[in-house]
Amino acid sequence: MSFMNPWAFWLVVPVSLLFLLLRREKESASPLHPSIVIASSSGGRFVRSLQTGALILMVVALARPVLQSVSETETISAEPVYLALDLSASMRATDRKPSRLAYSEEVIRTLLQKDSVHPYGLFGFTTNTLILSPATMDHRLVETALLSINPDFIITRGTDIGALVESVADLPQERKRLVIFSDGGDEHDLSDAIRLCREKKITIYGVAAATESGASIPKKGGGFIRDEEGRLVISMQNPSLAQLAESTGGLFIDSDSAEDAAESLLQALSDDEILSSRAVRVETEELFWIPLLAAFVLYLLSVVEIPFKRGVVPLLVIAVGAMPTDAGVLELLKLQKGYDLYHNGDFNRSLATFKAVKEPSLQRSFAEASALYKVGAYKESARILSSIRSEDPAVKAAIYYDLGNCAVKIDRYKRAQKLYIKSLQLKPDADTLENLAATLFLKDRKKRLESRSAKMSPKSSRVSSGTKRDDSGKKRESKGSGATGGGGKSARKSPENRSVSATQGILRHPIGSKAYELINKGYVNERRPW
Repeated sequence: MSFMNPWAFWLVVPVSLLFLLLRREKESASPLHPSIVIASSSGGRFVRSLQTGALILMVVALARPVLQSVSETETISAEPVYLALDLSASMRATDRKPSRLAYSEEVIRTLLQKDSVHPYGLFGFTTNTLILSPATMDHRLVETALLSINPDFIITRGTDIGALVESVADLPQERKRLVIFSDGGDEHDLSDAIRLCREKKITIYGVAAATESGASIPKKGGGFIRDEEGRLVISMQNPSLAQLAESTGGLFIDSDSAEDAAESLLQALSDDEILSSRAVRVETEELFWIPLLAAFVLYLLSVVEIPFKRGVVPLLVIAVGAMPTDAGVLELLKLQKGYDLYHNGDFNRSLATFKAVKEPSLQRSFAEASALYKVGAYKESARILSSIRSEDPAVKAAIYYDLGNCAVKIDRYKRAQKLYIKSLQLKPDADTLENLAATLFLKDRKKRLESRSAKMSPKSSRVSSGTKRDDSGKKRESKGSGATGGGGKSARKSPENRSVSATQGILRHPIGSKAYELINKGYVNERRPW
C-alpha cells in the first residue's frame, strides 16, 4: 500500500499536540454540548480518545491510501506494408499455376501466416485502385478481404500501376512499402511513377504473376481473348515492374513457387527497422473511504450515548468492513429481475426495471440498451451504447456490434457496415460477419423488392410481406435474411452476456457490389490494351 498525498501526515503533529493539551486543561464553559466538540473534557478520557482517533483517521484519508498493481507489456511492431493485387483480366492466364491470380493470392496468404510483426493493408487495382482492407495487425481480416474477391465480377482488362502508386503516395506514413502482385500490364514508361516513389519515399517490391514466356488469356464463357483483328492475345511478363522495384531500392521476385516467393518477401521485409516499445501500466485502487468511514464511526460513538461503547466499537468496525463496495444488493436484485423479464419476452417491463436501477454500471447500460432495441427505440438504444466507455476490446467490439444492428434498423446501411468492420477489427465474431454480409447487399435487395411490389396486382399485394405462396396457393413462411443477421437468424445477444466468441478459421463474405463498380470504373471508355 502507498499514499498519494504523504504530506498530509504532517497534520498528525498538531492533532497529537491538541490531544496532549486537552488532558491538562480544566473543563471550560461552552454553549455547545460538551461531548460534541473535541475541546471539551467533560466526555472523559475515552471520548477524547475517540475524537482524536477520528481526526487522525481523517488525516490518513486525506493522504489517499491506494493499492497499486504494476504490469509491463512489450509491443513489437513495424511500419505497415501494403499489398496491391492486380485484378485485371490478364490475371486469369495459367502460366502460373493454377492461375496468375490464384498464385498471387497464395503468396499473400503464406506471407500473412508467417509474418507476425508487420501490419498489412490490401489494395485491389486495375485501371483504378480500391483499398480492400486498411493496414492492421489482424491478418485474418486481410485474409478475409482477400477471400471475398470474386474475379468473375472484374471486367477491366487494363492495368495502371502509375495510378496505384499515386494512391499509395497519399497515405499518411512518411515511409511506405508497397508489394505489387502483377504481370506488369501494358505499361512501358514508369518514369513518373519512379519519380513519385522517390519523392514520397515509396519502396516497391514486385512479385511477377506472369512468366517471360507468357500465356493466352481465357474468357469467362470459354475460348481465349483475341485482339480487334482476331489474333490470339498472349500476355507476358512486363519488365517495367522489375525496373520499378529496382529503381526504388526494393526487390523483384520471379518464382514459380508461392512458398519461395513469400519467403523471399519475408526476408526482404525483415531487414527493415523493427520498433519495440514497452508500456508500463499502473492500476490503483483507492482506499481513502476506509479510514474516512472509520473516522465517522469513532466520532459517532463519541457523541451518541450507547451502552457498552467499548464493546460496540469492534463490532461496528467488523460490520463496516463487511459492507459491499459495489452496487447495493437491492440494485443487483433489480438487475436480475430485469434480466428475467427480458428473457421471458416482457421487454417493456424489463426496460422499466432497468431504468429503475440508479447505480450506473456497464451491465445496466447494456441491459437498458438491449431492452430499448427490443421495443423499437433504436436511436435511444444507440445513444446509450455510444455513451459507454471501456478499455476492454471485447466490450468495445460488442458496442460496435450493437450500434451496427441499430443502424441497420433505421436503414443506415453504410454506417452499419463501418460499425461491423470496427467490431471485427477488435475481435472476430461469426454473428458480426454474417450481419456484415447481409448488409452489403441489403440496400439493393430492398430496391428490388420495392420495384417488384409496385408491379404486383392489387390482389397479390395484399399478401403479407412475411409470407410467400407456393404453387398450391398455400402460405408458407419466408426465411428472409433479417435486418441484423445473416441467414434469417437473430444476431441479438442477451443483455448480461456481452462476450464475443472468436470465429474458427476464416469466414468468407462477399464485398459490396459498389466496390466492383469502383474497380471497373471507366471500363466503357477504356482503350483496348490488346
